[in-house]
Amino acid sequence: MKIIETVHLTKNYGQTLALKNVNLLVEEGEIYGLVGPIGAGKSTLIKLLLNFIFPNIGHATIFELNCAKNSAKIKKKVGYVPSDVHYSPDVTAGELLKTTLAFHRIQSEASMLSLYEALEIESTRPWVELSISDQKKIGIACAMVHEPRLLILDDPGKGLDPAAKRQVFELLREANQKGTSIFLASNSLTEIQDYCTRVALLKEGRVIRIEDLTKVRKKVKIVELWGEAFDFRDLEILGGRMLNVTEKSVKFSYEGDVEKLLKTLSMMTLKDVTIKNASLEDEFLDYYEGGHGSDTLEIGI
Repeated sequence: MKIIETVHLTKNYGQTLALKNVNLLVEEGEIYGLVGPIGAGKSTLIKLLLNFIFPNIGHATIFELNCAKNSAKIKKKVGYVPSDVHYSPDVTAGELLKTTLAFHRIQSEASMLSLYEALEIESTRPWVELSISDQKKIGIACAMVHEPRLLILDDPGKGLDPAAKRQVFELLREANQKGTSIFLASNSLTEIQDYCTRVALLKEGRVIRIEDLTKVRKKVKIVELWGEAFDFRDLEILGGRMLNVTEKSVKFSYEGDVEKLLKTLSMMTLKDVTIKNASLEDEFLDYYEGGHGSDTLEIGI
C-alpha cells in the first residue's frame, strides 16, 4: 500500500522556488530517507505533507488520503517530530506523554513506560532543566507513544548526543519491524545509509536521485593520488571520473577493473595513493557536486 505519494508537488515563496515537481512514492513498511543540504526543500516537503502549508501545484496523499482534504483524519495515525523541539519551560516528560495519550484517547500507559525505559527519560524533571539531547528524546517519545502507523521525522538526529542517537535509531528500527512506516529527512548520509530502505536526494527543490539501499550497489572506488604531475588522459581513458584536481593531487571515482587500475597506477610516479570503496556519501556528493543533469535518476526501483 502507498503510505505517502506526492504528485508534481511544487511550492513557491514569492519568487523563491522551494520545491519543483516532486514525485515520490513511499510504500508501507519502509524507512524512507530524504537527504539534501540546508535549503534543499526537505522541511518544506514535510510541512506540505502535514498540511502546515499548501502547494502551488500538485498534491500529496498519506494512507491514500489527500493531505489537504483529510488532514485531521491522517494526523490521528501519524507521529511527527520537528528538527527543533520546544515546550513550556515548566512542563515535564510525564505530563507531555500523558497529554498525548489522552489526546488520542488511549488509557493504557504501557507504551509510555516502555519509552521511559528505552530512551532513559526522566519523567518528572521540568523541561527547562533538561539537556537539548533529552528534550529531543522526549519529542520523539511524544511522536511514538500512541504507536502511529506512520512517523514523519525532520532531522531526528539533530541535538542528540552519540549514545542517545543510537538509542533513538534502534528504537525507530524496532518500531519499523513492528509495522510502523517511517519517513525521515536528514543532513546525515550515515544515518540514511545505516537505517533507511530507500533514499531520495533533493537539490534546489528537485528530487535528482532515488536509490534502493536494500539492493547491492555497484562497487565504486574512490581513488586519491599525490605526486608532482599527472597525465589525466590515462586516467580518463581508464574510465576515471575526476572529482577534485589540484597541482599535486587528484581524486577520482572508478567503476572498472581493479587490475587495470593498479597496472595504470604502477606506471605513474606517485608519492602516495589511497583506494577505498565509495560510501553512499561519496556517491551522493559526487552526484550532487559533479554537474549531473537535473533529471531524476532512479536506481534499483
